[in-house]
This record gives sequence, C-alpha cells and structure tokens, in this order.
Amino acid sequence: MNTELENNILTIVLDERIDSVNDQQIEAQLNDALRTASAAALVLDATALTYISSAGLRVLLRLQHKTQEKIRILNVRPEVYDIFEVTGFIELFEVRKKLREVSVDGCKVIGHGASGTVYRLEEDKILKLYQPFRTQEEIEQERLLAREAVISGIPSVITYDMVHCGDSYGIVFEMLHSDTLGNAFTRAPERTEEFVDRYVDFVRQLHKIPLRSGVFPNLKTVLNGKVPALSSCCSDEELALLHSLIDSIPDRNTLVHGDLHPGNIMLQGDEFLLIDLPDVTVGSKVWDLIALFRDLIIGPRNIPKVIEQSTGIPVDRVRSIGRSFFMKYFGVSDEESLQPYFRMLMPLFALNSVLTSGDPTDPGHFVPTEIVKKMLREAITPNEEMIRQALQTLS
Repeated sequence: MNTELENNILTIVLDERIDSVNDQQIEAQLNDALRTASAAALVLDATALTYISSAGLRVLLRLQHKTQEKIRILNVRPEVYDIFEVTGFIELFEVRKKLREVSVDGCKVIGHGASGTVYRLEEDKILKLYQPFRTQEEIEQERLLAREAVISGIPSVITYDMVHCGDSYGIVFEMLHSDTLGNAFTRAPERTEEFVDRYVDFVRQLHKIPLRSGVFPNLKTVLNGKVPALSSCCSDEELALLHSLIDSIPDRNTLVHGDLHPGNIMLQGDEFLLIDLPDVTVGSKVWDLIALFRDLIIGPRNIPKVIEQSTGIPVDRVRSIGRSFFMKYFGVSDEESLQPYFRMLMPLFALNSVLTSGDPTDPGHFVPTEIVKKMLREAITPNEEMIRQALQTLS
C-alpha cells in the first residue's frame, strides 16, 4: 500500500480488493499510515480498487470515525461507486468517480466561449471542454445543476458524465442535431426578425419558471459573496454600499440564468435549449437583463473579439440584434422610446461589472482594478438612488 504526504495531505493508494480475506491487514496498514501523519487530511486513491465487500466497507467506516473531516475517496471505478451509492457511503465520505479520458482530436468545434469550447464528440453526444483554470469541483457542480435544471423543467440539454481531456475537464451532453442561436443568426440573416421574436419569448418564459428552494443558489447570496474579494480596491463604505444595493434587489423564486447570449442557446427545430448553466440562481430577472445588455449592447464596443467568439455572430450585427431584442422585450417601437431603459441599465451594467470583475484569465468578465475603482466612484456611488429604482422597476 503506497502512501504520500504532501502539503499536509496524506494520500493512500488502496489495493485492488478489500474483503474478508485481507480486511484486517488493510486496516492495520491504514491505521499505521494515519498515526504517522496524524495532523494531515486523508485522501484514499481508489484507482486500483475493483471490489470492496461489506468487511472492507466497515474498515473504511472505522477509519472515518478516527478522523475529524470527511475522508476523500478519489478515482473510484463505476462498479465500486455503485457499491458506495447503494450503501449510503457517498453521504459519509467525499467520493469522486474515476473520470473517463477522452480526446477531441478531429472533433468539430461547434461553439466557443470564455469558459470553454463545445465539440461534437460522438454521433449522439457533445462535449463542453472547460478552460484549464476551471477546477474539477466547479465543473461537477455545473453538471449537478444541469441535471437539476432538466428535473425543474428548464429547457436545457440532458447531461451525461464528467470527463478528463488533456489538462482540462469537461461535461458530456446529449447530441442535438442543431446549432446555436448565434450561428442561426449568422447563417440566416433574412430570418433575424423571426429569431429575435422567438428569443424574446424564450427569455420571458424562462423568467416564469419557479425553482425549488435550496436546490439552486440564491442570487443575492451569490452576489454578496463576491463583495469581500473587492476589499483590496474598495473602501469599507464602498463595500457596504455594494452589499446594500444587492440587498435591495427584489426577492423572486424564479430562474436567473446569468449568461443568456445567443451562443449559449441551442436551436433544436422549434425548441430553444440552454447548454451553459454554471451561473443559474434563484432571483430576479433583472440580473439576466443586465447581462444581456452587457453582452449585446456594451460588449460589442468594448470587447468585440470576445463577443463575436462567444455569441457566434459577426460583431457588426450583435448590437443591432441586441437593440431589436430590447425593443421587443420592453414593448417599444423606436430608438427614442428605448433610451430610458438603456439609461436605467447603464449604472446596473457598472454594478454587474464590478461584482463579476473576475480573473485575468477570463477576458469575457475581467475588469482591471483601476476600472473597478472608476466605475464605483463615477457610475455607482453618484447614481445610488437611480440604481435602487432601476432594480425595482426592471424586476
């Protein structure tokens, strides 16, 4: 039984079998290793484990009772994971399946965004391969949310397993014999008005879907959780203002997707389906409207290459599609009538940008510190009351 102690984490590689024949020997070895590194967190590597009996399960159970934190069991084969699941051990331990290795060599790219690239993997499956900076835990959480989305009645693609590819992780989805809405806009410009009408109807329907409490995170809780990361560039008063503005967002129990641009929507016959669900929360639709304003109106001017790549639409057409979308969404017929809504959305865009200022490796959302300060002091603080009113009006 091999062991490794690194960064105060003790990793033990389990044998091929743990049953009544070797359970006492395995338990003695585990206890010896645990005593040697008593202060370390414990990880069990189950790469080689092909079978575990009830005697083996009891060995692990007694080992768990000797530790203060849940033991992590990694690289668990499907047949062993089934045993852990049936016996309830996935509740007692932090169990992670061994991920299937896949290759995208020769696979067609059908979509690309800030978080990753979508490939046609097989005849009936596609793969969303995330950027290397996205952790396994983050992606697994998105997979679980995507599965819950289907259960909750959200029009979205069916998810399969999580996989490993090179230095990145990905999620396998059902293969849709379709394309993104963004590519549809590009491929059939003569149908732009039709697609915009359907796009508006789709977004409106999404914002009527009630979500089960406690399954998806609460929008305001998520946003409030982003504020402390700004402490290095914001005063205590500015941080308090951000919390206060977030808390003024009206409470709703409906879907907020967070990234509803056309590159994240699949067009399947007469049906629109969501394929990107990492930021789904429960809350007010206003946050989706701000994100759409960011991606369809402001983004084409500020980050044209990123917007063109993520939406799949030539950047010179994105703003016209965006304006048409907002006209139909707000029920106005001309530019002059649209401007009051855009004036409300501009300071909300600043709020969104500050709270999602992101990471330098994510060009779609990263905002430099100096711009964050400028937005706070020139767009948010002097427009506090306008922001509060707009949050109420657009919710």
